[in-house]
Amino acid sequence: MNQWLLVDGRSSLEEGEDHPHTIITSEKQLRGELNQQAAKKPGAVSLISPDEESLDVGIGGPYAAIAWYPSPNQRGYKIALADRLYSETPVDFVSEGVAAPADPAELFPVQAAIEAAIYFYRNRRLPDWFAWRAWNPVTLTWDSHPATGACRVPAASQ
Repeated sequence: MNQWLLVDGRSSLEEGEDHPHTIITSEKQLRGELNQQAAKKPGAVSLISPDEESLDVGIGGPYAAIAWYPSPNQRGYKIALADRLYSETPVDFVSEGVAAPADPAELFPVQAAIEAAIYFYRNRRLPDWFAWRAWNPVTLTWDSHPATGACRVPAASQ
């Protein structure tokens, strides 16, 4: 695959079906698509890179959650952790037709998640202004990775 895809993973599929997807060709288009997703009911979308890394965004409503998965030939994954509590309650993001709750410690304002996706698209790496917990497939434990950069989300969006 040599293109970026935004895949809407909300609905369950029958064998042989594919999730609806959009080929992404610019930051402006990605921002517009994610803003449209934010206006929908909470659900899971995946921004898939040409290297098949996936930034999964639980999006819809005022909050979002972010997870990163490496290309299929690698193991492990990371979940972004909020710098503070934005919601007192979990949010159920629908993935494959099933509600998947995101813990309040994993919820961000939706614009912060959109900026993270734009950064991932532009730089092909995760933003350093988020703390991450990473699943270690060798030790079968979570490793913590603190934020190392300053927040790049406009103040009005936070």
